[in-house]
Amino acid sequence: MQNPNVLALVEGKHRPIYISWNERQSGTSSGKRDLGHRPLPLTNRPGWQGAATGPVVSGVNFRFFPYHLPGGQQRPFHTADNLELLIFVFEGEIEFGIGTKAEELEWIRVKKFDTLFVPLGMGVGYRNPGKTDARYVMTSARVGEWPREVVYHLPGEKEPFVRPF
Repeated sequence: MQNPNVLALVEGKHRPIYISWNERQSGTSSGKRDLGHRPLPLTNRPGWQGAATGPVVSGVNFRFFPYHLPGGQQRPFHTADNLELLIFVFEGEIEFGIGTKAEELEWIRVKKFDTLFVPLGMGVGYRNPGKTDARYVMTSARVGEWPREVVYHLPGEKEPFVRPF
Protein backbone atom coordinates (compact mmCIF):
# COMPACT_ATOMS: atom_id res chain seq x y z
CA MET A 1 0.00 0.00 0.00
CA GLN A 2 1.36 3.41 -0.94
CA ASN A 3 2.08 5.79 1.90
CA PRO A 4 -0.49 8.63 1.52
CA ASN A 5 2.13 11.10 2.79
CA VAL A 6 4.53 10.43 -0.11
CA LEU A 7 3.98 11.72 -3.63
CA ALA A 8 4.41 9.07 -6.28
CA LEU A 9 7.09 9.18 -8.96
CA VAL A 10 5.70 7.86 -12.24
CA GLU A 11 8.34 6.95 -14.79
CA GLY A 12 7.37 7.03 -18.45
CA LYS A 13 10.58 5.95 -20.11
CA HIS A 14 9.02 3.34 -22.39
CA ARG A 15 5.28 4.04 -22.41
CA PRO A 16 2.87 6.97 -22.63
CA ILE A 17 1.41 8.28 -19.39
CA TYR A 18 -1.88 10.05 -18.83
CA ILE A 19 -2.81 11.48 -15.43
CA SER A 20 -6.15 13.22 -15.05
CA TRP A 21 -6.45 16.16 -12.69
CA ASN A 22 -8.72 14.10 -10.43
CA GLU A 23 -5.94 11.54 -9.91
CA ARG A 24 -3.57 14.11 -8.46
CA GLN A 25 -3.00 14.31 -4.74
CA SER A 26 -2.01 17.41 -2.88
CA GLY A 27 1.29 17.21 -1.06
CA THR A 28 2.10 20.12 1.19
CA SER A 29 5.63 20.96 2.13
CA SER A 30 4.48 21.60 5.66
CA GLY A 31 5.17 17.98 6.46
CA LYS A 32 1.68 16.61 5.84
CA ARG A 33 2.77 15.18 2.50
CA ASP A 34 6.12 15.45 0.81
CA LEU A 35 8.31 13.64 -1.70
CA GLY A 36 9.32 11.05 0.89
CA HIS A 37 11.94 13.24 2.54
CA ARG A 38 12.03 15.09 5.80
CA PRO A 39 10.18 18.41 5.55
CA LEU A 40 12.00 21.69 5.24
CA PRO A 41 12.58 23.66 8.40
CA LEU A 42 10.42 26.82 8.45
CA THR A 43 7.53 25.15 6.61
CA ASN A 44 5.65 24.88 9.88
CA ARG A 45 5.82 28.68 10.17
CA PRO A 46 3.43 31.04 8.39
CA GLY A 47 4.83 32.27 5.10
CA TRP A 48 6.90 29.19 4.21
CA GLN A 49 4.64 26.78 2.41
CA GLY A 50 4.13 25.36 -1.02
CA ALA A 51 2.57 22.23 -2.37
CA ALA A 52 3.28 19.70 -5.05
CA THR A 53 0.23 18.13 -6.64
CA GLY A 54 1.68 14.71 -7.46
CA PRO A 55 2.46 12.37 -8.87
CA VAL A 56 5.77 13.60 -10.23
CA VAL A 57 6.24 12.38 -13.81
CA SER A 58 9.74 11.38 -14.87
CA GLY A 59 11.21 10.52 -18.25
CA VAL A 60 14.80 9.64 -19.03
CA ASN A 61 16.06 13.24 -18.85
CA PHE A 62 13.27 15.30 -17.26
CA ARG A 63 10.93 15.47 -14.28
CA PHE A 64 7.60 17.30 -14.30
CA PHE A 65 6.37 18.82 -11.02
CA PRO A 66 2.93 20.50 -10.84
CA TYR A 67 2.68 22.89 -7.87
CA HIS A 68 0.53 25.45 -6.18
CA LEU A 69 1.80 28.22 -3.94
CA PRO A 70 -0.77 29.86 -1.65
CA GLY A 71 -1.01 33.66 -1.61
CA GLY A 72 1.64 35.31 0.56
CA GLN A 73 3.73 32.14 0.79
CA GLN A 74 7.30 31.55 -0.33
CA ARG A 75 10.03 28.95 -0.74
CA PRO A 76 13.65 29.57 0.26
CA PHE A 77 16.49 29.73 -2.24
CA HIS A 78 17.68 26.25 -3.21
CA THR A 79 20.05 24.62 -5.68
CA ALA A 80 20.61 21.20 -7.19
CA ASP A 81 23.53 20.23 -9.42
CA ASN A 82 23.11 19.29 -13.07
CA LEU A 83 19.64 20.78 -13.62
CA GLU A 84 18.00 23.21 -15.99
CA LEU A 85 14.47 24.35 -15.09
CA LEU A 86 11.51 25.42 -17.17
CA ILE A 87 8.61 27.02 -15.30
CA PHE A 88 5.15 27.79 -16.68
CA VAL A 89 2.65 29.74 -14.56
CA PHE A 90 -0.97 29.06 -15.40
CA GLU A 91 -2.67 30.89 -12.52
CA GLY A 92 -1.60 33.88 -10.42
CA GLU A 93 1.84 35.49 -10.26
CA ILE A 94 5.11 34.35 -8.73
CA GLU A 95 8.32 36.24 -8.13
CA PHE A 96 11.38 34.07 -8.75
CA GLY A 97 14.81 34.94 -7.39
CA ILE A 98 17.44 33.37 -9.63
CA GLY A 99 21.18 33.18 -9.10
CA THR A 100 24.10 31.24 -7.72
CA LYS A 101 24.00 32.77 -4.21
CA ALA A 102 21.02 33.44 -1.95
CA GLU A 103 22.19 36.99 -1.25
CA GLU A 104 22.66 37.90 -4.93
CA LEU A 105 19.41 37.00 -6.69
CA GLU A 106 17.85 38.57 -9.75
CA TRP A 107 14.09 38.78 -9.14
CA ILE A 108 11.71 38.19 -12.04
CA ARG A 109 7.91 38.42 -11.80
CA VAL A 110 6.25 35.63 -13.80
CA LYS A 111 2.56 36.11 -14.57
CA LYS A 112 -0.24 33.90 -15.84
CA PHE A 113 0.80 32.03 -19.01
CA ASP A 114 4.43 33.28 -18.78
CA THR A 115 7.40 30.94 -19.05
CA LEU A 116 10.74 31.18 -17.26
CA PHE A 117 13.93 29.25 -18.06
CA VAL A 118 16.52 28.81 -15.29
CA PRO A 119 19.93 27.84 -16.70
CA LEU A 120 22.31 25.18 -15.45
CA GLY A 121 24.17 26.22 -12.31
CA MET A 122 21.48 28.59 -11.02
CA GLY A 123 19.21 28.13 -8.04
CA VAL A 124 15.79 29.59 -7.27
CA GLY A 125 13.79 31.03 -4.43
CA TYR A 126 10.23 32.13 -5.03
CA ARG A 127 7.27 33.88 -3.49
CA ASN A 128 3.63 34.53 -4.24
CA PRO A 129 3.06 38.28 -3.74
CA GLY A 130 -0.71 37.94 -4.24
CA LYS A 131 -3.62 36.98 -2.04
CA THR A 132 -4.76 34.01 -4.16
CA ASP A 133 -3.07 30.74 -5.01
CA ALA A 134 -0.58 30.56 -7.84
CA ARG A 135 -0.44 27.36 -9.88
CA TYR A 136 2.51 26.40 -12.01
CA VAL A 137 4.49 23.55 -13.43
CA MET A 138 8.22 23.14 -13.10
CA THR A 139 10.10 20.79 -15.37
CA SER A 140 13.67 19.91 -14.48
CA ALA A 141 15.98 18.49 -17.11
CA ARG A 142 19.19 16.79 -16.13
CA VAL A 143 22.54 17.63 -17.67
CA GLY A 144 24.61 14.54 -16.85
CA GLU A 145 23.55 12.52 -13.80
CA TRP A 146 20.50 13.32 -11.70
CA PRO A 147 21.42 15.34 -8.61
CA ARG A 148 21.60 13.42 -5.38
CA GLU A 149 20.53 16.32 -3.16
CA VAL A 150 18.85 19.70 -2.99
CA VAL A 151 20.56 22.39 -0.89
CA TYR A 152 18.30 24.98 0.77
CA HIS A 153 19.70 28.26 2.09
CA LEU A 154 17.35 29.22 4.89
CA PRO A 155 17.15 32.82 6.12
CA GLY A 156 18.90 33.32 9.44
CA GLU A 157 20.64 29.94 9.33
CA LYS A 158 24.42 29.64 8.98
CA GLU A 159 24.41 26.11 7.62
CA PRO A 160 22.38 25.04 4.58
CA PHE A 161 19.69 22.39 4.87
CA VAL A 162 20.38 19.40 2.62
CA ARG A 163 17.93 16.69 1.63
CA PRO A 164 17.89 13.96 -1.05
CA PHE A 165 16.60 14.88 -4.50
